[in-house]
Amino acid sequence: MQFDFDLFIRGERACFTQGAFGAERFSSTWPTPSAMAGLLKAIYWKPEIDFQIAAIGLVRPGRREQMTRVELKSRQGTEPGAPDRTLRSTSYLVDVAYRLRFRIVMAGVPVRKGLKHQSYVEQMRRRLEQGGHFQQPYLGLREFAASVELANSDDPAQEPLSALDGVSIGQLLGGFAYVPGNDLTFWRKGADGERRMVSGRAVPVFFDAEIRDGWIEVPESLYQRIQAMQEGCDAA
Repeated sequence: MQFDFDLFIRGERACFTQGAFGAERFSSTWPTPSAMAGLLKAIYWKPEIDFQIAAIGLVRPGRREQMTRVELKSRQGTEPGAPDRTLRSTSYLVDVAYRLRFRIVMAGVPVRKGLKHQSYVEQMRRRLEQGGHFQQPYLGLREFAASVELANSDDPAQEPLSALDGVSIGQLLGGFAYVPGNDLTFWRKGADGERRMVSGRAVPVFFDAEIRDGWIEVPESLYQRIQAMQEGCDAA
């Protein structure tokens, strides 16, 4: 397992939704690599780098609670009248903690002269040591704030649970690949450094997850598969 950073993450609440439950939010016990990558981008993000999750450890699984609230079904416009609302149930986790190992890889986008992979690693380390971020890191939902710090491997309170070793979790969401289609249009910077408008759709990519020594290892082949799928997303 190769990684650049080992983090300890905790929060009062977390919700990593499962698509099988449709409109109702039901959190899985394990955070997905996709959710953890989003947390890292809240701390430090550059278009020329990607975050690849190497392993996720469960330190405190938390307890499950549920709430039902009134939510907006769409953005509120400027036209007069009451917005469209609906009741939505959320089953979330309380008092959770995780370990996260990840690596920084170059995304194939041109970088400023003199900057190398190690430069981005050092910048990320400074952010983590100083507690800096450009938006609050969160665990699944934006209102579920997370506390992030460099892990202390000598602290037993930060060690992942190993009681479930050998248990197969099944299919876990690893990330999304943006492939050709007409569902979504967005700006994307190509290998030549030019920004172009491209069209595509988001395709979820899963992998078989299994607990080993308290960790779920994310295979590097998952990211290779996502990259291969995205190479066909041509300019519109």
